Amino acid sequence: MKKFFIGITIFAVLFAVGFSLSRKETSRTAVWKQSYLALGTVVQIQVRHGERGIAEAAMAKAIAEIRRVEALFTAYDPQSPIGAINSSAATSFSVSPEVYGLMRQCDAFWRSTSGAFDAGLGAVSEVWGFRRGQPAVPPAEKLREALKKSGWRHVRLEEGNRLRRTAPVQLDLGAMVPGYAVDRALAVLKREGMAEALVDGGGEIGSTGGEWIIGIQHPRTKGEMVRRLKLRGLAVATSGDYEQYFEKDGRRYHHILDPRTGFPATGCQSVTVLAANDAAADALSTGFFVLGTEETMRLVREMPGVHAMVVDAAGRIHASEGFAAFVTE
Repeated sequence: MKKFFIGITIFAVLFAVGFSLSRKETSRTAVWKQSYLALGTVVQIQVRHGERGIAEAAMAKAIAEIRRVEALFTAYDPQSPIGAINSSAATSFSVSPEVYGLMRQCDAFWRSTSGAFDAGLGAVSEVWGFRRGQPAVPPAEKLREALKKSGWRHVRLEEGNRLRRTAPVQLDLGAMVPGYAVDRALAVLKREGMAEALVDGGGEIGSTGGEWIIGIQHPRTKGEMVRRLKLRGLAVATSGDYEQYFEKDGRRYHHILDPRTGFPATGCQSVTVLAANDAAADALSTGFFVLGTEETMRLVREMPGVHAMVVDAAGRIHASEGFAAFVTE
């Protein structure tokens, strides 16, 4: 389920520079920014570095890595590994170590969320029309048929980077790929000598070095932040019902689907997750959105280094123990 969350606003923390500093010393605090179209949204990259040319070259390599990851894992291109699996009638496939590695993470989060995070819902998403950009409530029979052949429960990962399907599951890793792409971009920036960097993949945000302040979009009031967070080497992702949705007969239908019913998950307006890496934050924000407040808070207590904030269906805010340490004014 591809997510588009452009609602997280980034603020670089810029420290005041005294008049006694030289031009060279001042340049060390310069924040260089670039925006790109990728992952179906606007990707923003920021780095702190003294040389503009070096910073821009590093950012160009980072966005190239994001686009490589996007092309590798897209479900929309029949030539991609995921697209080839989806368009094939075969049941057993050999994939690259990188693809297999991300599938292993999908499997781990499917298990840790009791199936709430599910990378095998491509067919269900398709009948809702979100993948085509023409969403509508599907006929009941069509949805039932899609559910029968959907779900990660039909996927088996085997030794030797092999995948086996027990049903014609349509894979869609879109609830983890943006976070993984952000992680890969940060790795490139570090390799290029960018000690302080922040990458926003459209709501999936990763950071390294220094302190960065981000604002979490209010799910019902455009332009308003529900919280501002300070990041230092952490990743954050938000899943919400306010970007991809339509309304019919007074009900909001959004793209985060409950694998148990095939319908949009209820109980939350948004879920924000802090974690050590963005692939994890991305997957968990989706899984927690499906699970709802109570189960999310229970699971977070069992996950060291993971913190969550839930805005429930009534607009009430719930935060896990330790989340407050990252909130700033």
